[in-house]
Amino acid sequence: MKVLPDQLSRLEHVFAALKYPDERKTGDIATDIKMPACSVTCWFHHRRKKEGLPDTPPEGFEEQAVDIPTVLAPEAPSPPVEEPSVAPTYTAVPERVERVERTREQPNRVPWEEAVSQLMDMGIGRERAEEAMRRTNGNLEAAAEWLFAEEE
Repeated sequence: MKVLPDQLSRLEHVFAALKYPDERKTGDIATDIKMPACSVTCWFHHRRKKEGLPDTPPEGFEEQAVDIPTVLAPEAPSPPVEEPSVAPTYTAVPERVERVERTREQPNRVPWEEAVSQLMDMGIGRERAEEAMRRTNGNLEAAAEWLFAEEE
């Protein structure tokens, strides 16, 4: 069974506090993370092996009492990463490509297929229209300028 990233994160979190869960705790973990108990048991077996721990607890080993619901309580979400307000785009100029800084709201951005279609409506072949869109990083206005500058 494939372990999803959220499940893996929570299993690792439990493993940090509990290396040898008993049947009841394994069942609690499985129920909480929506995974079959046998998969949880198997995951702990492999995780202990990775850590170099024996499969069964050493004689006299006593684990701390661990409250599974507390350990598995979802962590507070990370604060969102702030993205830069200016993203670089490129506009084509005959014989060179000039870097232009533009704000995130790029009014001349049109979905790719729609832009290619508009260029084709101007009598430009599909391959040339797609090439112009690639060269101008998807900027329809710059693509049209590049195409007409190429013809001159």
